[in-house]
Amino acid sequence: MPEATRQDDLILLSRLRRRTNGMTVAQIAFQDGVTPAGIFGQFKKVIADDIAMSGEPEGTVRRGYW
Repeated sequence: MPEATRQDDLILLSRLRRRTNGMTVAQIAFQDGVTPAGIFGQFKKVIADDIAMSGEPEGTVRRGYW
């Protein structure tokens, strides 16, 4: 895996962990110095990938997210 992609994945994983620990997207964005829209876009991509991989109907899977 290219180093840039690996680093991006580690940053995203860190953000997701903070989100699941109760931080808001705005708080994470403020800490990381990026826009909330940018972080929310990253999270939406992860959610879409999870839904695609699960094989479950989208509405069923989305209820498991915040």
